[in-house]
Amino acid sequence: MNLGKNNFINTLAQAQAVTHPSDTEISVLGPNNNIIFTKTLNCFVSDQVRWLNNHDDATLKDLNADTYCRSSLILSAVNNNSPIRLNTFVNFYGENRGDKGRDYLSISPVEDYLAKMTFTYNNHIIFPTMADKKTWFTISGVGLFNKEMSITQVGNSLKL
Repeated sequence: MNLGKNNFINTLAQAQAVTHPSDTEISVLGPNNNIIFTKTLNCFVSDQVRWLNNHDDATLKDLNADTYCRSSLILSAVNNNSPIRLNTFVNFYGENRGDKGRDYLSISPVEDYLAKMTFTYNNHIIFPTMADKKTWFTISGVGLFNKEMSITQVGNSLKL
């Protein structure tokens, strides 16, 4: 019996899911066991990322002609055929057992700082965090100016 991805039962299940989608099929447990959805409606940022990645002629022409955008790392990556990706920060997990995660409004300032520094170190551009939102965006696929720094201790101070 063929139980691989191309079997008849799998094909029927996929057809059923496409024909009769439900919210439970696109939801997962998030921070504190709250249900969150893996798909959302498009927003301005997701539309822009899609248009840039699809090399939309009108969008690229307008942005490349704009003096303000000439030094854009995002536009430079797209012009060099490097796809960019929109990511969403949903929650923060600690290493403690039983930690069900905390959304942005529940993490400490130190956790916020560490998360954003880690994303930046891994070449993510961090979007401003809105005061009433539990999530925030990053864009990846853009090379940032990360370099290892030599830090030495001189007496009671640090020298770069």
